[in-house]
Formats: sequence, C-alpha cells, structure tokens
Amino acid sequence: MATPQKATNKMPYSLAFGFKAIIPLEVSLPTIRTEAYDVGHNEEVLARDLDLAEERRENALIRMADYQKQLAKTYNQKVQHKEFLVGDLVLRKVVGNTKDPADGKLGQKRLLHRRF
Repeated sequence: MATPQKATNKMPYSLAFGFKAIIPLEVSLPTIRTEAYDVGHNEEVLARDLDLAEERRENALIRMADYQKQLAKTYNQKVQHKEFLVGDLVLRKVVGNTKDPADGKLGQKRLLHRRF
C-alpha cells in the first residue's frame, strides 16, 4: 500500500482516482474487507467519494502550497547576505568552459566590477 505523502498528507493513488486500491492478494484471499463487500452500498460510497475527490485535491494543493512556502521560509532564513566592494578578494569557482587559458592556475580573482 502507498503511504501518504508529506506535502499533501494524501496517498497519490487516492488523489488520482479518489479511493484506495485493493491489492491483488486481497482479491484472491477472503478478508473482512472483501467479505463485507456490498454492491449497492459500494455504489453509494463511490458516488459520495467522487463528489469529495475534487475537494480533497483542492485541499491537497493548498497544503502543498503551504508546505512549499514553509520550505522557502526556512531556506531563506539560513541565507547569509554578503556585500563585496570593488577590489575585495573573492574566491570563485572557475569552470573549464569560462576559464581563460592564458590566466594559468593563478588567474584573476579580484572583483573588478559589481554585478547586480
């Protein structure tokens, strides 16, 4: 069985189809769930669940947006802002495609101009 996702607090199968799946093992073996199956009652429950499925999806979207907002807030609190002045020494990563071959391994590392 699937477990509820942290962001939505719902099972993905439930959000997509509106109800829980019965695994094949339960179909072939008699269990309380399969023995207590009533066709008429099942149709009523399915109709009611389909009506509520859209509401569940909307609630999951709201919960996921709130979860993402919380993650962004936590991430943004940990960001340390630094300001550099022209002439400050900065450590920067030089990747192969932007590196000037004439610089050698001790190329320019001074901040020559500000980028905003």
